[in-house]
Amino acid sequence: TKITRSRLTGAGEVLRVSPAQTRSDLVIFYIHGGGFIFGSPDTHSAMLGALAQRLGAAAVLPYDPVRDRVLLVEQMRLGPLGRGDAEIWHLEPIAGRIDPGETAEHAAIREAREEAALELRSLEPVAKGYSSPGDSTGYYHIFVGLTDLPDGAAIIGGLASEVENIRSRLISFDDFIAMAERQAIANTPLALLAYWLAHHRSRLRS
Repeated sequence: TKITRSRLTGAGEVLRVSPAQTRSDLVIFYIHGGGFIFGSPDTHSAMLGALAQRLGAAAVLPYDPVRDRVLLVEQMRLGPLGRGDAEIWHLEPIAGRIDPGETAEHAAIREAREEAALELRSLEPVAKGYSSPGDSTGYYHIFVGLTDLPDGAAIIGGLASEVENIRSRLISFDDFIAMAERQAIANTPLALLAYWLAHHRSRLRS
């Protein structure tokens, strides 16, 4: 990561944080509201680097149209922990950051291999957009991935190099949509995927 300093007339010091292998024509202009009451530009450079790197992610729901079931991954998440939620282990679609030079489709296929040892036959595009445009640069490409999900498909997966320990679970479509209907899915992209799959399930199974 490269950090350069300059001065903006009337505004003081400016830091430009450029993570390696990012596109040089993309710029996030971050203004620290109210001034640095605590800290300085130096103390916020790591946060700015993280913002600059979060320019895209892919999420995919593996679905077996023959067995009519999905595979979800389960991980402990800091967001629910910080809110004091009773349940900090969350069911989610497979997801991960899009690497430099990689398409969203390639990222979804790669993440399915890394997190759940799955080979996806094809991808169905579901949605793309910001997770929360008011406070995040996170931009997601969401897919359903058609694949085979036999009884032994639920494993403990993830990459040791990324200190991942990801449990996967097989859930029938009926149980999956019932979870969405009773608002038992606390992950918004996963709820979106449940209703998309309900709408397109007959086509995918034909």
